[in-house]
Amino acid sequence: MSTSISIKELKELDPSSYQIVDIRDAVEISHGAIPGALAMKTEEIETSDAIDRTKKTIICCSRGRFSVAAADEAGQEKEVHSCTEK
Repeated sequence: MSTSISIKELKELDPSSYQIVDIRDAVEISHGAIPGALAMKTEEIETSDAIDRTKKTIICCSRGRFSVAAADEAGQEKEVHSCTEK
């Protein structure tokens, strides 16, 4: 199950309850990294040992569109959110 979460909603969550996965490429991240986020390719999300599966997974990209698709793909077995500006 995937849903969207706004930046405002994300800021209201307990930081220990979620983990951010940044799926932007290296060039986009160089313009502003998200503190504490794991940077990885979309196809690595389901199999990565770096992701804490006990927390909500928040997937971020530059426009929100790619994170929605990644969250849909990764969210088949757990709750995954895409981060959007709205």
